[in-house]
This record gives sequence, structure tokens and C-alpha cells, in this order.
Amino acid sequence: MRARGDQDGVLTVATCDPFEGALTDDLRMASGKAIELVLSDEEDLKQFIRTHYGVGSATLDELSADLPAETAVAALDDVDQAQDASVIKLVNDLMLEAVAQRATDIHIEPYERELAVRYRIDGVLERANTPATIQRFAAAIVSRIKIMANMNVAEKRLPQDGRITFRAGKHELDLRVSIIPMLFGEGVVIRVLDKGVARMDLSTPGDAPSTSSSPGWN
Repeated sequence: MRARGDQDGVLTVATCDPFEGALTDDLRMASGKAIELVLSDEEDLKQFIRTHYGVGSATLDELSADLPAETAVAALDDVDQAQDASVIKLVNDLMLEAVAQRATDIHIEPYERELAVRYRIDGVLERANTPATIQRFAAAIVSRIKIMANMNVAEKRLPQDGRITFRAGKHELDLRVSIIPMLFGEGVVIRVLDKGVARMDLSTPGDAPSTSSSPGWN
């Protein structure tokens, strides 16, 4: 559900579920305005949220709500917290956004006051639109990726390599993961390979399999 604007004391809200009665009542109480619902496609709403609020913004809001504003979330850097449902969803959101953007690489780079997420799209590294609060959960994100790639979560001083099989819709992806110690934490580079690219259809002899290193989205 997302507010679009208000006029004459009426707040117009786009939603893909017009039967969210309790949430509508909460909006009416919080805004002091009458609520007018308009039906919107769920994917359009998700794209709007990603564009204007960043990838994983809703999940980060949930994580941040559970912690004091000044907390630098080092406590999340352990196996139990890295398997928290919200952290799992956040990492999945980052990977699914890479798939949606047809990225061949995901770079997660820690700096002193920010965590940069970049996708390589058509050979060019582009900064992903992520909320600034993602920096607080850098350690948890890296730990979650280590778990997915069967790496040593406790090891933080040496580089590590692993792989993840990740399913996104009809695509089964092979993610090659490298963890690299950096000045302000651990950096992550993930190579995205579509397992279906190099498959040869034996019913059509003479057709050579693709050798492209790009995901080869259909």
C-alpha cells in the first residue's frame, strides 16, 4: 500500500489489496484524513517502491524498528541473527533485484559510513538504489551470504570462495561468491550465471550451446 497524495482532506492511497481494512483504519488515524483507495498492480507498486525508496526498503524498516537508532548492528554478525527471517528476505531482495536488472555481477562494498551495492549491467557497474540504513546491517548481510555459500562465518581475515544455487522464477542460477576482507569490513563479489545457458537440446543436432558468460535471460 502506498500513498499517492492528498487534496481537500482526502488521502489517496494505491494498494493491491483493497480489503486491508485494519491498515486503512491505521492510515486514517495517523493522517487525520479520509482515505480513498485506488487499485494498483502489485508489481507496479513494488517497482515504484524500489525506485523511490530503494531495494529492500520495507525489510530494512522492519529491521531498524527493532533496534535503537544509534545501534551499529555488530550483534547481527552471527549464525542465529544471520538466519533471521528479515535478514534472509533482505539478501533475497538484493539478489532478485539483480536478476530483474539482468545483472551479471553483484558487488557489495563496505565503506566507513555507507554500504554500496552495485550491479554490473551490460558490462557497466551501476549503483543500486538502496536505503542508507542498509549500512547498519552490512555484517548480517555478509554472514547470510556466507551461510548460503557454505563458508566459514567466523573467518573474517582471509578471502573465501563459494557458490550458491539460487532460484528466481523459472531460472536456476549458479552464483559464484567471493568474500574479500577490506578496510571497513568484508566485501562481496557475486558472479551470476544462468544454468540454462549452456544446456544443449539433443533433439536438435548441430546446434551448439551458448558460450556467453552473461545470464542469457529469456
